[in-house]
Order: sequence, then C-alpha cells, then structure tokens
Amino acid sequence: NVGVALAEGLADTIAQGPPDAVDYLGKWLLNYVRLQKESKVKQAADEKAKADWKPYAAQEEKAMKVCSEKEQLEDAKKAKEEAYTKFLEGVKDRSELLDRFCVFLGESIGVDSVYVGEKQERPAGEATEEIVSYVASTASQRFMLGRILKKDQGTTFNILAKPEDAGDEGEEKKVKEAPVMCIQNVMVGPDAKKTFFFKGANTGAYFATALEYKAFDSFENFTAALPAIEEIKKAAEEKQKEIDEKKEELEKKMKEIEDELAKLDEADNPKKEEDKKEEGEEARKEEAEEKKEEPVDEAKLKEEKEARDKRRQELNTEKEALAKET
Repeated sequence: NVGVALAEGLADTIAQGPPDAVDYLGKWLLNYVRLQKESKVKQAADEKAKADWKPYAAQEEKAMKVCSEKEQLEDAKKAKEEAYTKFLEGVKDRSELLDRFCVFLGESIGVDSVYVGEKQERPAGEATEEIVSYVASTASQRFMLGRILKKDQGTTFNILAKPEDAGDEGEEKKVKEAPVMCIQNVMVGPDAKKTFFFKGANTGAYFATALEYKAFDSFENFTAALPAIEEIKKAAEEKQKEIDEKKEELEKKMKEIEDELAKLDEADNPKKEEDKKEEGEEARKEEAEEKKEEPVDEAKLKEEKEARDKRRQELNTEKEALAKET
C-alpha cells in the first residue's frame, strides 16, 4: 500500500528532522521496499521454524504436565532445554539463531510480538552515540528490522545500563537486581508518556530484558578471546603429544608380545630333518650324539607344552586388550 508507506515515511521524516528531508524520505522508502521483500522471506522462515518446533513443543508440554513436584520440575526444565537445543540444530548463522530464538520465546510464553535489539555505538559528529539496532523478530514485528532506537527515546535503555554507568552504590545495586522491565499498559499510566512507538501507538504490555553474550562478530571480542584460544591450542598439543607417546608405548608392547608368540610357535614346531641339512654335517652329528645320550622325558615335554599354551593364551588376551586400547 503506497499510501501507508508514504504516510509512515513522512511521519518518520518529521520525527527525525534531517537536514535534507527529500533525500531522507527517498532513502526511507527504498529501505521500506527492501524490508518488505525481506519480510516475506523471513515470514516463510518463521513458518518453517514454527513447524519444526511443534514436535518439541509437544515434548515440552508433556513434560510440564507430568512434573508437578519440585524435583520433577527440574526434569521438565532440562527437557525444555534439550528441546530448544534440538530446535536450534542446523542453524547456519547468528541471524537465523536470533530469529529462532524469537519464535521459541513467543511460542513458549504465548505472545506473537517478540523482537531483539542489539546495543551498538555509531559515529555522531566528532563523538559516538549509543543506539539499539533491531536485528531479529517474529513475523508480526518485521517492520522493526533495521530500525534504530536512540538513547533518549523510550525506556529500553534503562535496562541496558552497566553497573559502572550507575551513579552510586544504591543505583548500582538496583541495576544488578532489576535487569528487566515490565510496563503493563503502554497507553495508560506514568510510563505511557515515556513509551516510544515506531509504528503508531498500540495498546498492550511491554516487557524487556537484557541479554549479554560474547561473539566473534567484533574485533574487540575476537581479541579478548585470543588468550583462551592459545590455551586451548596448547592443551590440544599437549594432549596430542600424550596420545603419540601412548601409541608408541602400545606399539612397542605389541611387538614384544608378537616376538614372544613367535618364539612359542617355534618351540612347538621345531625344524624338520630336511631343513637341517643346511646347518652342516658337524651340527647334525653333535645333535644326534646328544639325543643318544639324553633319554626323552615325555612328562617334562608335556609340562613345557602346557606352560607354553598357557603363556600363549595370556599373550593373546593381552594382545586383544592392546588392540582395543589402540
């Protein structure tokens, strides 16, 4: 609807008061068209996400119904977290992750309007200013994507203040204890005047909370993570060295076992007479003389054979254990 787009663009142009109103409105309309196209793509992704979530939602609902006691509620919480983890499998980038987070949150608490804003800094003349840039939402709030909230607009920045931003100890304690905001009716009461609307005033409640996490999408966070990366790399190298040493030890032990087994086999299978021809006439004569002089002790031979069989069984068992460990 061209009329609606133009009306919103003019209203935003008047609210922002740019130096070149015509240029600002033109860019605003181009951005509006782009967001409309992206909204259709996002809506299709939302529908798929909702469809993907249904089986896990049933799992969550079943868990919550069954768990009525305190100990069982812990199991239900774990089941919900597992369902959410499975729901996020296959996510390719942060944008998709945040979109799915919005869908999950909306489905979990029964609301349609969920969006995520990212606190950023942008140039403002010779200085910088803090803003909130909206980066993800459910389908009903796609118009929020790309919108900018300034620090002097609305009340959202109240929950984004860091402890070091507080004036005294009392304020610092208040920030730590109250990282959420809940306005029961944005049209009535003292908070109504402070509420900032991007797209016309609407009745309803407003709930906001601050989420803080680290990611590698900024140079500062990547730099901060470098020491941890080096520690992980060093630990991996030490672990690999330990594995290599263990492997070398196992291979040495395996060779010793195989050598001993070969000796046992040789003792059980002495060389045949025809194989001894190459050993020389003198050696054969000496061996024949020894055999004549020493009578064969069958009992002793049997005992030695049983001892070799027992040892062979022990070595094969040890060899199988080493193979599994390897």
